Amino acid sequence: MGDDKSRSFGNIENNSFGSNINLNGDNVNQINTETNNQITTALEEVESEIAEIPNNDKQFEAKMFYKSLKEHIEKNETSNVRRCLSKLKEIIGSTAGIVTIAKFLGIDIDI
Repeated sequence: MGDDKSRSFGNIENNSFGSNINLNGDNVNQINTETNNQITTALEEVESEIAEIPNNDKQFEAKMFYKSLKEHIEKNETSNVRRCLSKLKEIIGSTAGIVTIAKFLGIDIDI
């Protein structure tokens, strides 16, 4: 018969797999939710740090970079994420949130 070695899966949407699974095919979107949860927590930490900035001008500037940071993370724009993290680091320092975001996105920022 033929050499067709393809396999067919039914609908596997909304299933949980281990962290080391790789599915190939059309329209496959794999997301590591553990990493996403850690980035979400880190973003919340950065937002809290920004809220504690006593200087209104610096706080406003930090909020702008924070908003941009979130947008660039969603779009997976690494170079823009790096730029926002660097600016935020200048304003609030090397916080745990900034370091966590950089680590999980594979971004090297001077700490």
